[in-house]
Amino acid sequence: MEITKINVLLVEDDKLSQRIATIIFTQLNCDVDLAVNGKIALEKLNNSYDIIFLDLGLADISGFVIAKKIRESQSNNQDIPVIALSAHDESSIKIQALESGMNDFLVKPLDAEKAKDILVKHVLSSRT
Repeated sequence: MEITKINVLLVEDDKLSQRIATIIFTQLNCDVDLAVNGKIALEKLNNSYDIIFLDLGLADISGFVIAKKIRESQSNNQDIPVIALSAHDESSIKIQALESGMNDFLVKPLDAEKAKDILVKHVLSSRT
C-alpha cells in the first residue's frame, strides 16, 4: 500500500531519536514537523496534523500531561491520533499512556515497519 502524504508532528527531545524518526517518516512519504520539547508541541497545536508521535520522557513536560492537554484543547488536533514513544516497554507505562488519551504505543528506537503499521492503522484507514 502506498502511503499518501501524511502530516506528522514529532515531539522528541533526543537528537538521535529525532534523526531516526525523521528519516523513517520521510521515507514513508510524511511531512515531519518537529517539536523539540513539550512547550513547543503545545504551541504547534494550532497547525493541522494527521498524527502526533509523542515522546513520553520529555525534559520539560511529561508526554502524559501533553496528551491530556491535547485531548482537553479546543484545537484542530483535539481528536487526532496520538502515539506514545518510549524507550521503556512496561505494561504499566502503556496503560498510563492509553489512560492519558493516547491511541497507541511504540517502543524506541523507532522501527520503520511498525511506524508504517501505525500510519496505516490510525491515518490511512480513516481516509478510505
